[in-house]
Amino acid sequence: MKKYLLLIVLLFGFELFDLNIINTTIAHFLSIVSIIIIAIGLVFKKEHILPYRFDKLIYVFFFGIAINIYIMKFYSNLSNYDTFFALLNYFGFLLYFFLHKYNFKENEIINIITGFAFVVSILMIFQQIVKPIQLFNQLALQDSFLDNRGTVRVRIPGMILVVFSYFYFLHNFIKFNKLKHILFAIFFLIVLILQGFRSITISILICSAFVYWYSGKSKYKITGKKIILLLIILGVSTIIITQVEYLNNILEEMIFQSEKDKKSSFENVRVLGIIYYLSTIKTEFWMYITGSGLRLPFKTPPNLFAVDLGFFGFYAMAGLIPAYAVLKLFIKSFMNAKSVRFIVGAGFFLYLILNCFLFNWEPFRTGIFQVFSLIFYLIDLRLYKEIKIIKN
Repeated sequence: MKKYLLLIVLLFGFELFDLNIINTTIAHFLSIVSIIIIAIGLVFKKEHILPYRFDKLIYVFFFGIAINIYIMKFYSNLSNYDTFFALLNYFGFLLYFFLHKYNFKENEIINIITGFAFVVSILMIFQQIVKPIQLFNQLALQDSFLDNRGTVRVRIPGMILVVFSYFYFLHNFIKFNKLKHILFAIFFLIVLILQGFRSITISILICSAFVYWYSGKSKYKITGKKIILLLIILGVSTIIITQVEYLNNILEEMIFQSEKDKKSSFENVRVLGIIYYLSTIKTEFWMYITGSGLRLPFKTPPNLFAVDLGFFGFYAMAGLIPAYAVLKLFIKSFMNAKSVRFIVGAGFFLYLILNCFLFNWEPFRTGIFQVFSLIFYLIDLRLYKEIKIIKN
């Protein structure tokens, strides 16, 4: 029963993957239902078994967000409705405490994550097939995403689950040496490349090398047989990517865009975004500490998105305290996961750290804080088991 309740919470919290057929008001209502379910669960369950390791930083984060509520309400002149829904995503952190209260099992969470990732992947592939039909709300806001860099560029909110699942199956291949695991990993990797975002592709490749290298240092030794099998699979994958026109076109378009950005750096939207978010809207000095308010997308200038500035975009809008708390959570999660050989979790948070400094701030995504809560809990679970083993 617990796992089905968690499934409902995640489904509502992701606003049904931001599907275009779902009215925005209905999507917001379902997100609120998700938060209410979590809140009721916290009220009726007082005790927990696992010790919290990330709670203090989460409290610090919400303290900084409370300051932003004041900024958005009284300085940015947003309505109570807009202010609430601009902050709704961050209530996903409550799931962290909910998971602790009800003592979810690791396999339950992993199965839900990989299951969601598969659904998201199918939706992403289907979007490529049915264009110009727009399945997702983001495409409705940005028509240029519909046929850009050789693909339909869309960040489905649940795509972060695909990232975790990719690392999970890559590590499982090294651990169990089964063909099905590397096939799943390749499937999720192709879906991630289909997005056509350079920062994501670069981060994924770097973190793949980390997961592969660090897995070799663990008890799951990389044997000669595994190396040969992996090289064959990578070779075949490379041939597929370079020879299949659709995938090859995506890579060529990403390379072309990089060259174009170099030649016109002063006209680059990220350069313009830095000037806007870190200078133009900072009308008072204290905004460099408190942030200028987490404005909704329709409150920002055309083609300038804080998300494109990565960590610095979030800092500019949320302020020093929430930005510090999230970055500290990422680093602490990476170090703790690494300490207990939770290689998938370590690779996941290394990806977030790299990606957030390569101009792509994932925490702006709908439902993302619920995913953070899931992985924080898995790390707590691994640390608790490690301590029990040592004591026994």
